[in-house]
Amino acid sequence: MASVSPLRRYKAWPYAGGIRTPMIVSWPGHIADPGGIRRQFVDAIDIAPTLAQAAGASFATQVDGQRQIPVAGRSFAGTIASAAAPDPRAVQYFELRGNRAIRQGRWRAVSVHKLGQSFDADTWSLFDTDRDFAEADDVAAQHPAVVARLKALWQQEAARYGALPLSEGPDYVRKLDRYRDEFLAAGDDGNGN
Repeated sequence: MASVSPLRRYKAWPYAGGIRTPMIVSWPGHIADPGGIRRQFVDAIDIAPTLAQAAGASFATQVDGQRQIPVAGRSFAGTIASAAAPDPRAVQYFELRGNRAIRQGRWRAVSVHKLGQSFDADTWSLFDTDRDFAEADDVAAQHPAVVARLKALWQQEAARYGALPLSEGPDYVRKLDRYRDEFLAAGDDGNGN
């Protein structure tokens, strides 16, 4: 976990430590300030729409008469052009093996799923990313209306982009129970110690 410090957790977790990574873009003749730094939120799903826009292409809404799931990503070409450009998407949602997260503006809500438990029973944490870059201070108890709004927004985005029904992942992943230590009491190693 030290490799992503000060962020919480690491790859495959819904916290920033599991999904946040630097990105380097080189596009000679198209970047006005080579070496410039951007702070907008973009995601791997934004890469294809950016490349499509750069190539003058687009995604088909139907293929062989079949309506396609909308492309969740948005081009971040504006951020390449300007450090002052807005984030390409106002809402960013995440789902992996039943673990969920959603960001809108300064707020980011995260839910780690406990294997074998109903998804409806999962708890959500809330982070104010303007004040808490590392997601160290869960403020869900102070802002229950924000949590409720973001949970509903997560459902809406998941339905729109085909992430439902939720799943705990394939058998070989469930056997690992890689997220179980999220639910252990302090000092408990999961083996009764």
